[in-house]
Amino acid sequence: MLISTVVFGIANGAPALAENRIWKIDERTSSVEFSVKHLMVSNVTGRFPSFSGEIGYDGKNLAQATVSASISTASISTKNQMRDKHLKADDILAAALHPTITFSSNHVVPLTDGKFDIVGKLSLHGVEREVTLHASPLKMQSEKNRQRLSTTATTDIARKEFNIFVDKAIDKGGAVVGDTVKVKLKIDLVEE
Repeated sequence: MLISTVVFGIANGAPALAENRIWKIDERTSSVEFSVKHLMVSNVTGRFPSFSGEIGYDGKNLAQATVSASISTASISTKNQMRDKHLKADDILAAALHPTITFSSNHVVPLTDGKFDIVGKLSLHGVEREVTLHASPLKMQSEKNRQRLSTTATTDIARKEFNIFVDKAIDKGGAVVGDTVKVKLKIDLVEE
């Protein structure tokens, strides 16, 4: 029926600086969600509840941050067991063949008002393409002698660019399932 994925990351391709602190994505309070048009009228929404990631960030210089992150393809959930089974099958996500979706960023572009873009490689369904995540300003807070960071990020992914076709005959018309998958990430990070 539909498809999607993503994973949050910040990296610039260069080795992490020695002063970078390591932050782990807190799976309990973070989320990876998506939506896609169905019958060009309604939206089907879903999530990937199983993911992990690590970010190197000194708390000041976004351009020097690094990240690696992945999600379990088989964890996809649209709250419909039949649809989820179909999405995991070989003709859509092929979860058995491609068990993880990964994002490895290349660089960060600071924008105005604390916002920033994260440019990197998304690997999905055996295809790697560059995507840009649009992130909200980082928020930092202390919690039980540890620091926490949080942000949100969004991006749009064209599923056909990742060789994901719902049904080749249907996809020629393009009216049943939209090609654009909207991804929304809520990322909470805990300092190691």
